[in-house]
Amino acid sequence: MLGRIYLQAGDGASAEKEFERARKLNAAAGFWQQDLGRAWLIQGKFNEILDNLKEDPSAEPEERLAVLLLRGDAHLGLRQFEQARTSYRSASNLNRESQEAMLGLIMTDLAEEKRSEALNSLDNLLERHPENATARVLRGEVNLQSGQVELASLDFNKALEQQPENIRALLGRAGINLSSG
Repeated sequence: MLGRIYLQAGDGASAEKEFERARKLNAAAGFWQQDLGRAWLIQGKFNEILDNLKEDPSAEPEERLAVLLLRGDAHLGLRQFEQARTSYRSASNLNRESQEAMLGLIMTDLAEEKRSEALNSLDNLLERHPENATARVLRGEVNLQSGQVELASLDFNKALEQQPENIRALLGRAGINLSSG
């Protein structure tokens, strides 16, 4: 579907138009709802997510999880930290192994400047899921901000082994290289 291509390209506005069209044509919600939420998220339309995406207890667990994560991201974007935590915890209760829910809670800790809690959670996440490049880059960024350049460099390099084109890891490593001369 064209809307998903727009999402992959980061064009939230065009994706939104496509998924709104599917919604108006009464396509099944599972076909467009999560993607429309992602389009709104890209555009920073957090209230649209909260107003229009509600968890349906009768929906499949994967659909419920996706909606809870989107709602958590929207609350986080609005700096509504307690509501974000509630959404991410609900998502985690649906799927204890949801790395996205764990990352949402970590991002909330970081937004509230709870760096030590965030680092502990990142360490735990990476112990269980060492292949999670997003968590590895995030830990590298937190370590870099804390002055732990060697630890940050290790995380950026490991992330680049997993995903050689990871922009955030490339930028992190480049920043370290530039600052060290």
